[in-house]
Amino acid sequence: GSPIARSTFVPRPEMVQWSLEDSTPEQRLQAQVVMHRLRLPELFQDFDALRKGYCTIRQVQTVCAILGVTISQQDFDHFIQKYTREDGMFCYAELCAEVERAFTDVGLEKTPLKRIHMPDSATTVPARRSYQRMTNFEAEEIARIEASVRDRVQQQRIDLLHRFQDFDPIRTGHVTKAQAARVFTTLGFDLTEAELELLGKKYFDLGNRKDFNYLECVAACDPPDDILMAKKQMIVARSPSLPHLSRSSYFTAMGDIIPRGRMNTIKAPLISSYQIR
Repeated sequence: GSPIARSTFVPRPEMVQWSLEDSTPEQRLQAQVVMHRLRLPELFQDFDALRKGYCTIRQVQTVCAILGVTISQQDFDHFIQKYTREDGMFCYAELCAEVERAFTDVGLEKTPLKRIHMPDSATTVPARRSYQRMTNFEAEEIARIEASVRDRVQQQRIDLLHRFQDFDPIRTGHVTKAQAARVFTTLGFDLTEAELELLGKKYFDLGNRKDFNYLECVAACDPPDDILMAKKQMIVARSPSLPHLSRSSYFTAMGDIIPRGRMNTIKAPLISSYQIR
């Protein structure tokens, strides 16, 4: 018979370069171990009764599945090629020693006065974030767009955060690219498609071009005012001594204006009046 027609899907090669490519496979694994506070040696030793420091490749996959560690096929092939000896046994002891460098140094007992720096947020960046690489010109254009949005937000006191949160009911901190464009269009920001693409280069931070980090965008476009922050702190400091508190549908206890449409759902105490003794 005639052959069956097939249409094999061939994905278009992506020319975008991500910051995750700058780290090594060991650093990416180390970031996940530090972020989730995992212990690798103990699980590997369950398959190594004689404590030889070796196990099979299948057992390595089992340990990764138990720990919930996500390793790409490319990184896994790198580990197999680097830590496997000629008979096919995987040297997990060497891999664990490399990962454990985030917490301590090998042979620390020989230098008791040496200080160990604990891992910080920079250690876990390869497991949490992956940004697109930008040129200096693109960074300057993004700063110009943010300044334009920031000026309008401060002049008109636009509630930028809650508009984004309307598309994020479970508060993941990310929305889609289309939802971000809809928020800016609804609020009257005349951003072109090219400007939205530039913003995406900074706020697509999960290694894809879909998830837009609106929390960082709001922090850059609507930073807290020092004067308003000082006013809020003063109100909070004086509120315990105020005898009369009532509820308002227009202002929160911190003196912020409740956005339109949320007055019936948000009930917050307001310092309406008090007696001066």
